Amino acid sequence: MTQFAADAFGGTSGTELSTYSSDWTKISGATQRDVFISSAGRARCGSVTGSAGYYHSVVPASADYSVSADMLVVTNASGALASTIARCTPAAATFYMFGFTVDTGWRLYKSINNTFTQLGSTVADTLTEGNTYRIETRVSGNQISGYVDGVLKIGPITDSSISAAGKPGLRLFGVTSWGDAASLHLDNWSADTLDTGYTLTLDGGQASVAGGTIGLAAARKLGMAAGSVTVAGGAVNLVYTPAGSYILTLQGGSVAVAGSSVGLRADRRLQATGGTIGISPGALALRAARSLALAGSSIAINGGVIALDWSGAAAVVPADFPVGPARIGRKAVADATKRIGGVSMRAPKRRIG
Repeated sequence: MTQFAADAFGGTSGTELSTYSSDWTKISGATQRDVFISSAGRARCGSVTGSAGYYHSVVPASADYSVSADMLVVTNASGALASTIARCTPAAATFYMFGFTVDTGWRLYKSINNTFTQLGSTVADTLTEGNTYRIETRVSGNQISGYVDGVLKIGPITDSSISAAGKPGLRLFGVTSWGDAASLHLDNWSADTLDTGYTLTLDGGQASVAGGTIGLAAARKLGMAAGSVTVAGGAVNLVYTPAGSYILTLQGGSVAVAGSSVGLRADRRLQATGGTIGISPGALALRAARSLALAGSSIAINGGVIALDWSGAAAVVPADFPVGPARIGRKAVADATKRIGGVSMRAPKRRIG
């Protein structure tokens, strides 16, 4: 807040307020009595029953402002009132007012042509004699409020009856006792501008600011849809780690990941079909072990075809082998030809017998 008017009532004791300072003028119609400067330098009621309202000469730059003062409870004089006023139209006795009435409590009023209407409900309270309370009437648009020691006591009450800036002021009321040593006194009166509150409106991820422009770091909301991340409120680079573990499902040699997509190095499954090896998923070079099988006069190779290098030595013939020409399997041993794995090998000739 910025103060634009103030008074500490430091004049001569017993001086009427408008005589003490030309900044102060009685409010027409609402004022029957006087306010004086006390011996302690505070504003107090005169010694006659009745109300006393004054406005300050300052012209507020805006209709939104606050008017506050320190209220000293000298004594809890029955019916005594102390208050601050805002948006006062002096000639019509029109204004907003917040203050305290002994035996009743805190109340917020509007006066329209000297006709008073209470805004909101009374907040009952009993104050301690000798204590000081900071009272404040605050007007902002059609929101009217009363504060005590910086804490909201009544309001905000919505009322559009008085919209002009008017004048700030004060009002005191005495009933049974008055003077320097009795009732409620005011001190350190002040009129201040209001700090403009920012109002933020979010629309499509954009933030519009009413009341000024400020840098904002907007909170973003994340949503998951089919394994992707959507960001409400802006776009950012995210590293998303979902709660729990990934669930992997193997199907047809592929890997499906629930919760996200990750790079996987899958183990391959080998399947032998005939003389070939199938790899699922993917393909890689394999060195397969091969096995040899004898079939008739040939050698069959399982797992592929390889070239065999065979060195034939002289045939060893058993001593009891039949003498004379002989045929084995209708083929002369002398001309025997052995074929092993597609390789032709010719044995040396030898006559038997």
